[in-house]
Amino acid sequence: MTHAELPGDGPLTVPGDFVLLPLVLPHTCVVGSEEPLRCRPVTTPSGFEDFARDVGAPARERRLPAPGRLEPAALGHAAARHHIEILGPLPHPHTDA
Repeated sequence: MTHAELPGDGPLTVPGDFVLLPLVLPHTCVVGSEEPLRCRPVTTPSGFEDFARDVGAPARERRLPAPGRLEPAALGHAAARHHIEILGPLPHPHTDA
């Protein structure tokens, strides 16, 4: 189950849910280990895709890569270039209720 972390207690979401995250609302998403997250993120105004391109790497093949380590300094520099404020640390994984 995926948990959308919003101010206060965020909702647990179920397949088919729609979550609207306003531009100025601090948030994060935690994906449970039971199944992969399938979502269609829509960002407006555009620009988040440039941040994702800066911190990611192109896929070498059509499968999910093994989890990698993000370098906090590189992530912070990319966020600053794209006017994104990273609030941390990441929340602890939530257990499914």
